[in-house]
Amino acid sequence: MNSIPLLIIMTLLGSVGAVFFKYISTYLNEKKIKLALICFVGGGLFYGTAALLNVYVLTLLPYSIVFPLTSITYIWTLTFGYFLIKEKVTTKQVIGCILLIVGCFFIANS
Repeated sequence: MNSIPLLIIMTLLGSVGAVFFKYISTYLNEKKIKLALICFVGGGLFYGTAALLNVYVLTLLPYSIVFPLTSITYIWTLTFGYFLIKEKVTTKQVIGCILLIVGCFFIANS
């Protein structure tokens, strides 16, 4: 399916938007209003692009496939949280992501 890569890009963009929004809270705590506004705009652009791509992907794939596969966002979020935000990742979170990957594989190949 050629539309699965688009769906993966959609989830990536949504997760990048969430990272921008996380940085807003950091910058607001540090009273860096301009950086917070830049992150707000950047996060909004990434989220908005992901939403538009979601609508397009829904024209290519059934809703029963698209919606469950949006759980790929959690995998991106865990990865970005660990590498960019330096959050602690637990074994349970890693196991959960592995189960998501397995489930997404079954859904995409059904």
